[in-house]
Amino acid sequence: MADAQFPHIVVRNVSRAEKFARPGTGGERRLPSRVPDRQAHATRLLQQLHDSQDAAREALARRSNVLTQGQNGIYLAIASRAREPLLAERLERRKKNIELLAVKEEAGRTTATIFVPETARDFFPKAIEDYRIKNEPRAKVPEPKGRRLVEGIGDFTSRFSVIYGLMRPMTFLLLQK
Repeated sequence: MADAQFPHIVVRNVSRAEKFARPGTGGERRLPSRVPDRQAHATRLLQQLHDSQDAAREALARRSNVLTQGQNGIYLAIASRAREPLLAERLERRKKNIELLAVKEEAGRTTATIFVPETARDFFPKAIEDYRIKNEPRAKVPEPKGRRLVEGIGDFTSRFSVIYGLMRPMTFLLLQK
């Protein structure tokens, strides 16, 4: 019927059999590459985290008589390793009240700002220590526990620059008006 209606269109041998392939679930999710020395990476992150927490303790001590235990906490800026993804959504832990506040990408690095309440201050040191010494129990191939979270992290900082990082986009919007 189509041949009689459109004799000028000739289509031959254009189809081929292919195995069914399930479509993706919405984009390619890149994971951080492996760190060459797991022990050294974990040790460096633990040192940076402890330094950041120590720097924040003095300011926290000044505020602690005004705020409740759940409101006390520190703001951490977590930067990714150079040209590696930071799985920022994994930083937020609602059960522990760890809040993801901002995520920025600049010069090939992702920086996430989070609030860690005083009640959850041991979460990141424990996660990094587990990464350093434990393997994932259900993995087919031995893999460090929490690899996807910890191997994406390059630096921890806790300074007033973190507050500036949160306020700068708001200041820019206010100046435009």
